Amino acid sequence: MPTTVGTHESTWTFSVLGKNAVQSFLLAGAVKEPRIGTDRPNINFARLLLGANARETISIVNKEHIPFAFTIATSSYEIEGQVPVINVSPLSGVVSPGASFPLEVAFRPSEEKSYNFNIICNVKRRDKPLLINVKGEGYKIHTKMVLEDKTGDER
Repeated sequence: MPTTVGTHESTWTFSVLGKNAVQSFLLAGAVKEPRIGTDRPNINFARLLLGANARETISIVNKEHIPFAFTIATSSYEIEGQVPVINVSPLSGVVSPGASFPLEVAFRPSEEKSYNFNIICNVKRRDKPLLINVKGEGYKIHTKMVLEDKTGDER
């Protein structure tokens, strides 16, 4: 079974046992990228208070007649030496023919900043990985107390 996109050829020989009948033939075909993708291109968690947790579900959709295995590359969203702000579950699986497979993506910001990740989903027998764009922003509430005396001066 071809594993790359493009035109593929294979030479075969047909023979009848006990007879002097032999025929060679060439089998040619075009292999296309499998029709497997996500039900939406991105997840936007918007603004989330530091330490809070939000979850979204995105599905991998298989429009082919054969199953496809996939793995999520944790290196695409985890930064070495830092607590991960994104968690994907499960990290691998098999999408059945004509079916979809749900992935749960959790976001828990640890810093007051904007986050933008392209999660890489490697699909077996597919040249290019699926990309799931995940955005979010961590924020915290800043409080300030001002005390004025009778003259209107701040302290």
